[in-house]
Amino acid sequence: MSRGASADLPDRNRAAIADAIAQTDRADGDRARCQEILQWLSAEERALNARLAAADSETDARRTELEAIEDREAARAEEIANLEASQEVVCVEIRGLQRQLGRLTEFEHAARRAFIDLEARTVDACSSAEDARDRLLRVSYRLTPDHAAELDVE
Repeated sequence: MSRGASADLPDRNRAAIADAIAQTDRADGDRARCQEILQWLSAEERALNARLAAADSETDARRTELEAIEDREAARAEEIANLEASQEVVCVEIRGLQRQLGRLTEFEHAARRAFIDLEARTVDACSSAEDARDRLLRVSYRLTPDHAAELDVE
């Protein structure tokens, strides 16, 4: 429209057009501010997504570390259970060996008593043999040489 034609329009139309232009300008300004806000929000979203990805990565690393710790704990628990079972077997073997040692100790005491008794009987037998020899010698001195020759005693 030309300027002359706009002069023919009533003031009210001109005011409405001016108001519409002002609203359009404000809308354009609002749109520009909205675009800036959207760009800022978009950058914030990317930053938050990056932080979230980093947190997820850290969580995965911690989860992996935790699983490794749990695996080691399970292995230790199994090792402890095996050691406890082994210890029980060893304890049973020790009790058996203690019983055997007790029986051997009893046998040793019995053997010592038997040895002491045998030793005493040996001493008694030697004494008896010496006594018998002495009596035989006394008797042999009383024999005649012919009797001594028969008995092979000198």
